[in-house]
Amino acid sequence: MAQTPNQNQSGNQTSPVKKKGFKWGCNIESGVIVAIIVALIGGLFGLLNAVAPGIQPNVCWGGIYGSLCKPTLTPPSSTPSTSSPTASTQTPVPSIPAYTFENDNDVQGWEFANSQPAEKQSLLQQTKSQGYNSQGSLELNTIIWGSGNATIPDASNDAYTYTAIRVFFNHANYLGKKVSCHLYLPDPPPGVYIRLFTISDKQDTDSYEYGKDKLYSETLAKNSWVELSMVIGDPGNQKDAQFDPTYVNYIGMIVKANGDSNMGRTPIRVFLDDCTIS
Repeated sequence: MAQTPNQNQSGNQTSPVKKKGFKWGCNIESGVIVAIIVALIGGLFGLLNAVAPGIQPNVCWGGIYGSLCKPTLTPPSSTPSTSSPTASTQTPVPSIPAYTFENDNDVQGWEFANSQPAEKQSLLQQTKSQGYNSQGSLELNTIIWGSGNATIPDASNDAYTYTAIRVFFNHANYLGKKVSCHLYLPDPPPGVYIRLFTISDKQDTDSYEYGKDKLYSETLAKNSWVELSMVIGDPGNQKDAQFDPTYVNYIGMIVKANGDSNMGRTPIRVFLDDCTIS
């Protein structure tokens, strides 16, 4: 069927209406142009949000191709923490000192209680030549004299009449606790005794408590281990007036002449092991 030319009301023929176009080389619908603008704006907002994350497109107005939005700067929200650390209600339990001297060259903090004169030739070392139910022990080699012996290097210095060793640990209340050490003397010399002690330095002054029991060398068998102990705070102990059994931070051992002021130069060798507080 042949096409009929358009006619107006008067019956005259009219030419088809041409759509207006942009001078970009093609004809483009105006709606497409709006869509392109919206896409460009959206891309710009996306770029801004990538550069500055606080920008949010939350102010918008309507449009036939979706909403157009103006970005506004909104700082990131953060909720401050309202929780606080909870203090522990548990009372710390002090570690119980125990000394077994298993590691090579490790005396586990034991030391001489005072300076040793050179003439005493005192030595304190870890050894594996002896051990009480273990492979190691603490070896003490020293020399003592009677306070009135003519051969004593310096009669005014009582460090020649005894040798004491000790170990420090964090203070605690050890009232009623038992201090125990095992001792071994290869060849016990006559005229000496061994005694355990504890120290409290609460007043920044060493205050001693000596165990009531003394281990006399004459009662010891050669080449055998023997246990020596004391109870902290026992009424039979000998102690300084300022000693506080609720603030104990040393235990130790002393070797001393047994009252014979004329005792001559006496070498002593003692092995100490398995010292504990229980």
